[in-house]
Amino acid sequence: MLRRGRGQSAYTDKFLQHDEDLKVYLLDCRKEAGILKVIVWVLARNEIELPELSVGDLLLTAKADTFFKPELSAFFSEFSDFEQQGFLFQLPFNGIFSDLQLGLTDRKGHQVELPIGRFFAYDEAEPELAANSPDSSNIRLFTHQWASSGSGASIFNPEQFKADGAAYLLLHAQDTVLPPKLLLALQHFLSKHPETDIIYFDEDLLDPDGNFHSPSFKPAFSPEYLAADNYIGPNFCVSFRLAKQLNWFSALDLRSGGYHFLLRTMEITDRFARLPGIRLHRTEQGLVHYTRKEAAEIQVRTEHFAKRGIQLNPGLVPGSSEVLQPVQGTPKVSIIIPFKDQLDLLEQCIQSIFSRTRYPEYELLLISNNSREAKTYQFLETLQQTSPQVRWFRRDHPFNFSQLNNWAAQQAKGEFLLLLNNDVKVITSGWITRMLSYFADERVGAVGAKLLYPDHTVQHAGIVTGIGGIAGHTHKHYPDHFGGYNGRANKVQNVSACTAACLMLRTSVFESVGGFDEQQLPVAFNDVDLCLKIHEAGYRIVYTPFVKLYHYESISRGAEDTGEKRKRAKREIRFFRKKWRNFIQAGDPYYHPELSLRMGNFEDFRKLDGGGINH
Repeated sequence: MLRRGRGQSAYTDKFLQHDEDLKVYLLDCRKEAGILKVIVWVLARNEIELPELSVGDLLLTAKADTFFKPELSAFFSEFSDFEQQGFLFQLPFNGIFSDLQLGLTDRKGHQVELPIGRFFAYDEAEPELAANSPDSSNIRLFTHQWASSGSGASIFNPEQFKADGAAYLLLHAQDTVLPPKLLLALQHFLSKHPETDIIYFDEDLLDPDGNFHSPSFKPAFSPEYLAADNYIGPNFCVSFRLAKQLNWFSALDLRSGGYHFLLRTMEITDRFARLPGIRLHRTEQGLVHYTRKEAAEIQVRTEHFAKRGIQLNPGLVPGSSEVLQPVQGTPKVSIIIPFKDQLDLLEQCIQSIFSRTRYPEYELLLISNNSREAKTYQFLETLQQTSPQVRWFRRDHPFNFSQLNNWAAQQAKGEFLLLLNNDVKVITSGWITRMLSYFADERVGAVGAKLLYPDHTVQHAGIVTGIGGIAGHTHKHYPDHFGGYNGRANKVQNVSACTAACLMLRTSVFESVGGFDEQQLPVAFNDVDLCLKIHEAGYRIVYTPFVKLYHYESISRGAEDTGEKRKRAKREIRFFRKKWRNFIQAGDPYYHPELSLRMGNFEDFRKLDGGGINH
């Protein structure tokens, strides 16, 4: 048994195989600092094409560095009619395995598998993880050169990787360094989640001096995000059952660094998962190909969705897109606006709707709550007479945002509800059509927009639960053009919640989850509660930055500036925290446990706290 850091002496004449056509010598085999090193010298009558290192059914690599050492050539000079080649395998690997195998294929298609020896290596600091790991044969590790590494794609031959339904392929770009604990962590994860089809990873950059920086912390599976931008990247693990179901990898899959394969995958499964606690390292050299990668992914996205009649618009962040599915028919949309006087705000809001709305089938429900000014009612009467799509109602009760919207939803005739504050102004033309497009997927339950302060900074770009111990808006006060962390303020993506200052929902979904909570959340956090109920019912919430509105925040409601308002606010906070305690403690799936909950700006909490990064 070879142990960590104790290899055989270099350049021994230990035979692995010795026959008339092939002679293989093991020169070295050792584990040092988490790196497995195997050096073999091959003499063959037919040139070797594809050397592979494996453990049982677990393929560790499909590529080895080759070298030529004159002293070895002289040592084996008696074999003058043989081609001589050295192969160096050097890869991060922590795992529990036994028989190390060297696989060789010559140009005539002859294949041999040669035992190198037994090897036992894992991190003794993690005995519990090692003890609970499944059989390593459940994972097959295949190194493939994706197009993202800048040098094209190699050929994938599924016949070499036949396996049963529990097997996996780990695919990664050549500019990626795998951490030593990766395989063991994958084994541990898959032993608990064998149903997973795609496993992906957080990443950072590795500079030439060996320093890690610029971490990219990824959310839980976000279909709308992945369709608009390849946030998963070229490094992921896929189940054999799924790869086989998709007929393995097409030429376009290979050229696109696996992105086209991920897009195809989303059509048949949502069993994606991010592996917690492990970060892959991308070398800075790979950044030189980044612009080429962005263009290639846009082309792949365009080709993939064009075949399905789906429109793509340029994204707000390089490499991203807006994916607009056709709206099926012309379903009616009921726009609900509660208000109390403040006619200047209401007129501005309604005028922006009229001027920016191209969608023909909508109604406007205006709910007056304790309005007192005569000019308000004069305006409403005139508006209703001149605009057939407008209906207005009078509800003179103590302000209860939840109750007002629930009542209005009962009066609505639309298949979709569009909740709107009276203190917003629509900026985007065609905004309703854009929001409706995401409901082509029946699993989408609600769609929210990007809201800006009048100074063109962000007021809302999605909501993260756990901010301040409750929930908060992301990227607040960032300039509109600045995308923030990984450009996410300016990318379509899934979120846990969006503000009801502009929120479109299926009427059927709104009703099925019971609408807003009138009793416990009359004023605050009722929209977050509603979205979490929708999420809990199995639907997704989509945030789109391609629909923008100005929001003169809470002008209608006013500040929490009285004793009664503050008491009410505390009651709502206590209720919300208690009801969603488990969800908050588990962490917002579309945020990340490595990111700070001080604010919703996707800050790395380790930087804020002055801590280091654990690799």
